Amino acid sequence: MIAYPHAQKETICNSSNIQAGLCTPQQEGQFLISAHARQRARHPFLTRAVNLTAAAAATSSLVLHYPVHASGLYCVAAVPYASPPDGLLRFQAAMIASDPGSGRLSSFRAGLLRAYRWLGPAWLALFTGVALLLGGNRPRLLRQLPVLAAAQTAARWAALEAGEAGVAARGFRVVWYVLAAAQDWLVLRETCRVAGLDGPPSPDVAGRRSWERRWLACGTAAAVFVVPFSAAAAWADWTATASSRLPACVNVVSGSVLAGFVAVCAAWFAGRSKRISSAGVVSRLFCFFLLGCLAAIFASVAAVNGAALVRYGTSQEYAQKLWTVRFWLVDGANEFLFLVWAATLPVLDLCSAKC
Repeated sequence: MIAYPHAQKETICNSSNIQAGLCTPQQEGQFLISAHARQRARHPFLTRAVNLTAAAAATSSLVLHYPVHASGLYCVAAVPYASPPDGLLRFQAAMIASDPGSGRLSSFRAGLLRAYRWLGPAWLALFTGVALLLGGNRPRLLRQLPVLAAAQTAARWAALEAGEAGVAARGFRVVWYVLAAAQDWLVLRETCRVAGLDGPPSPDVAGRRSWERRWLACGTAAAVFVVPFSAAAAWADWTATASSRLPACVNVVSGSVLAGFVAVCAAWFAGRSKRISSAGVVSRLFCFFLLGCLAAIFASVAAVNGAALVRYGTSQEYAQKLWTVRFWLVDGANEFLFLVWAATLPVLDLCSAKC
């Protein structure tokens, strides 16, 4: 950062921006701010004078804390009270925004933490209840799914509460990455079974071996997606900042693939030729409806994230526009959807059994 102590402020609305249509000739010499900028920026900051001379800036560092408790537009000015001999002041500054509630979490993750504080107990209660209600006659992997979903929800919540620095915080995040990957694989694998992609097991030896090969093929196909997807999502979460676009890129790819996968499962389920009763027809239509909704939601997540990447071309603009909504649109989109998916699988399994 280079500051010129005696230079005039740079105006944003100039002749080139007028020609570009960003402002009108009547606004020349003014800053380009939105109509509500002054209303939202209602927290002025005044601090003591800071010695920013070249000698002091080169030999010392200073930390200033500004208590920001609401989203808005904020301006922090650094005005020197002593000029260097050459009249050119040079100094470096870095701004770190952290969650005011804990002080350990980046501000752009604050919405995700609030969501888990509100929804976390509900998710834990739901999956605990489902685990207790699933009888011993249900498939073993399906009985394990609510337990795994509850564990990864608790790990994610604990990781957000612990913040981003320290051994405990990093440990919770790694545990969550592993549990989320296992849960996602189990969700995909059980969806294949419910849709009938691996077919029913056969009592004879040859049919049993054929079913085992199909079962293994479905599990391997699920792993082929989950492993790179989980690795990419974990890296995007680990390195995420307010302006990083990698999480949205991961959502575009994963949302498109998952929408196609669920659509194939829905079509396969609807096309099963088994004769069923009128009650079975209703169950089949209900399963098809649930799978269709999941496919549409995943496709919407991919489309919205892709549109945001295209519309907000720079990282700065991307951060500004998505600051308050990225916790559900970008950072938490897939994890929330997988939780909904895991919660609906016992219902899908029950309806599939009647078909």
